[in-house]
Amino acid sequence: MDFNILMKNAPPWVDYKDNKTYLDLFRKQLIDQIKYSIIAIDYIENSRDKFTHKLFFGIQGLLCSLANISKLLDDTRSIRNAKDERARIRATRLLNDFDIDKSRIHLILNRNLRNTNEHYDERLDEFVEKFSNHLYLDGISAPGIQVIGHPYELGRFYNNKTKIIQFMDAQIKNIDELHIDKVKAELQYLEGKLLL
Repeated sequence: MDFNILMKNAPPWVDYKDNKTYLDLFRKQLIDQIKYSIIAIDYIENSRDKFTHKLFFGIQGLLCSLANISKLLDDTRSIRNAKDERARIRATRLLNDFDIDKSRIHLILNRNLRNTNEHYDERLDEFVEKFSNHLYLDGISAPGIQVIGHPYELGRFYNNKTKIIQFMDAQIKNIDELHIDKVKAELQYLEGKLLL
């Protein structure tokens, strides 16, 4: 959506064009979330060869910080109220002012992955309702997984050879993947844009 059209419809208190403090506040928040993501990736990489709670703590931290970045830069959300409109204007302004190419941060902006993590309780409810006769495998770190003789649903899985985190949606068998090395590259790109 065109930024000028958004600005024309913006509430009167929103003066983004001249409000450097506003931009600095969100810029700092984005940089902080990038740093949190990098710390989480370090946790993942330092424990990737064996299962530890530290590994999944890192995965949870990474998904949380990526979701926060995604929310700040999501200019595609539907506008249902003034809060949504303000968020879209903010995201558009941040993307424009820092010259961020969304195609260079597409993993970070992945709404499906963000929603899968944020609505994990709903996925567990769905599993109980629809797949109670299946095994539920969650929090696994291995080079691959194979279960013979019993139906199963996969929750969170980390392939320690490919460095890919997978989340399976029980209902539609859709696998969301988060490639750690590619996310790192996206974070470095984004940080470079914000630190200029």
